[in-house]
Amino acid sequence: MSLAVGDLSTADQATLAAILTTVDGTQWAATGPAEYTLAGAKVLYVGNDTSWAVSNLFPNVMVVELSAQCLLMTGRMYLHFSDPEV
Repeated sequence: MSLAVGDLSTADQATLAAILTTVDGTQWAATGPAEYTLAGAKVLYVGNDTSWAVSNLFPNVMVVELSAQCLLMTGRMYLHFSDPEV
């Protein structure tokens, strides 16, 4: 999955929601409003700039700004990941 900075498409919302649900066991939705949803979310950054990182365990970070449609989480979500395998 490769995401660009900006609004998440409907397809990207659904894909990322499925990934998050699999990783943490929380039921994420692609539409909202809902307790945990990516509806209206925006990608602010994807890459390996350490100024965005909150963990040194992984070299890359994706920063997602959640919308008001996400009822239990607000603000930015930082998703750290290793370099993709080719």
